[in-house]
Amino acid sequence: MKINPFIHNLTCLVLILFITGACTKTEILPLEEQVKNRILEYKIVNDNVPLFGAIDHDNNTITVYRPYYSGIDLLIPEIKLEAGTILVDKDGKEINLDGGLSPVPVDTAGFQYRILGNDDKIRTYSLFIKTQVYPTPLQVGYSLVGSDIVNDTKEYEMVVGGSILLYGNFESTSTKSTFEIKHRASGKTVNDLLSVNVIKISNGNYVATLRTDIKADTGYYDIKMHHQGRTAQLPPLRLVFRKPGMLTHTSNADWEKAPGEIITLKGYTANTAYVYNATLVGLKRAYMKIVWDKTKYAEFPEGFPESLLDTPIEIDIVSYTRDELKIRMPNLPPGKYVGQADAGGSSTLGHRVRSTTFGIYLDYEDWTGWGKDNLTGYSREMVVLKK
Repeated sequence: MKINPFIHNLTCLVLILFITGACTKTEILPLEEQVKNRILEYKIVNDNVPLFGAIDHDNNTITVYRPYYSGIDLLIPEIKLEAGTILVDKDGKEINLDGGLSPVPVDTAGFQYRILGNDDKIRTYSLFIKTQVYPTPLQVGYSLVGSDIVNDTKEYEMVVGGSILLYGNFESTSTKSTFEIKHRASGKTVNDLLSVNVIKISNGNYVATLRTDIKADTGYYDIKMHHQGRTAQLPPLRLVFRKPGMLTHTSNADWEKAPGEIITLKGYTANTAYVYNATLVGLKRAYMKIVWDKTKYAEFPEGFPESLLDTPIEIDIVSYTRDELKIRMPNLPPGKYVGQADAGGSSTLGHRVRSTTFGIYLDYEDWTGWGKDNLTGYSREMVVLKK
């Protein structure tokens, strides 16, 4: 019988495949374990609404976009990690998340999170915080025209160390601000001249309270303010010295000293009202004068010599700064002294000692223009201890 060559060849091929398949062993390889080292979610939980960070796993970055109206200066984050991973510090030690993550200041740069994966390798994410800018330019000034229009041209004068009210369309209560400041006469850069204490809404207007540096030079300053991604030029600011009208003590116990012991008197600063600020400079001399109006009650130790009345009693100046004076208790007979004092504040004159039985008087250097015999400190009661 003659066999068809095509059928013969096909039959041989099938037999070869059958024999080959029967002799081949199938090997099942285990799946390679997937590396887990990612941050799955980054959420800010202390703003009015939660803020979710945009996580870029390719570039290992987390970007948080803050709304311009956000008033928080610290971000409190929560994170979710892949199973089997932990957060570690720069030394590779695990960070316990039971108490939450550390807050992050909004002006932080270079902040990082390190994730130890299931392959024992560390993956590092860099955090970026960006503020979405308010759509209109920042406008600021020291006063308003009418009830709600910022006067951004009128200059302002304040005592060195005083505080300033600054009106503006801040649209946020965040105090995170920076300044570019130059002293006009010297050309010196003094960017730390101002600090923002608070920004609040008052009568429908945003108002910032700025504290001036007590160590600042007098004169005019040119200032740029940066706030929430916007910049504005402030009107000129002039700082001046102002003679103290009253230095105060904490309590009568401050005047319970032996002769030569130190008494500390404080000046008034940081007020937003011009007259309630003062600067202690150019001090030359201090003395006490005991003035007794015999129509009013006073008490002196037994044997107190009336020759000391209305007579300057020299006081040693230990040291002074622009807002503090340290003196020594004068050399008086020991015992208890009780007298009168009229001292306080006035919206036109500021803090003043108007009269007192036991007064501290100050003389100033000629360049201040403040003269001599300035009644500036007082005590209603003293106890002079024995040495």
